[in-house]
Amino acid sequence: MAIKVIVVGTGGIARRHGEALVENENAEIIGAVDVDAAKMEAYAAKHGGKSYASLSKCLSDVDAIYVLTPPSFRRQYAIEAIEAGKHVFCEKPLAIEPEDGKTIAEAAQKKGVIAMTGFNQRYRTGYGRLKDIVASGELGEVYHFWCHRFGMGAGGNGQVRLDNWRTNADLCCGMTIESLSHDIDLMRWILDDEAVTVTGYVHSTVVDLPDFDNSAQVLIKMKKGTSAVINAS
Repeated sequence: MAIKVIVVGTGGIARRHGEALVENENAEIIGAVDVDAAKMEAYAAKHGGKSYASLSKCLSDVDAIYVLTPPSFRRQYAIEAIEAGKHVFCEKPLAIEPEDGKTIAEAAQKKGVIAMTGFNQRYRTGYGRLKDIVASGELGEVYHFWCHRFGMGAGGNGQVRLDNWRTNADLCCGMTIESLSHDIDLMRWILDDEAVTVTGYVHSTVVDLPDFDNSAQVLIKMKKGTSAVINAS
């Protein structure tokens, strides 16, 4: 029997998730929730589901929730679904504030449901191979981990768009948390280790968005002694 899914947030990334879910014979999109009624209805119609005014209207009919909203809304939808006994897939970052992420994780453990964050980089063949090589000891002891991220700008196409949710401080959290969450997760996963100290510097080079960090340099010390550097722009 296919897992019945509701998609919350029907923006750009929802298109890719929708394509993947449609191809998966074990899943079925039965509806969508979004504050933008036109987008929600179009998404639901495309995937054969219904549009719902709120998550509470459809929780009794589903098995799992895909939370694809901007980061500032993820906790409220995730907790609502978890408390109803539903599994949750949440885009990264799981939350803006650490306490919100912990609240989601603890709620899922208490309720006995699955709560997964969408760190899709773990499923790329190259990164998986690198993790296997590190774990095998073929490289010897790892003393240093280096990562560089070069992006296309918030909104893509080489532009930092002022109307994009990624540049809205009330909806997102800047590049450091939104994008570097991928790199930090890969570092922890590949090294099978956790950070003990973190030092960083972030700044903005966008005149019209002085509070939007689009450049970051991070130095991390891991428990096993490895040092790590993440540069992003």
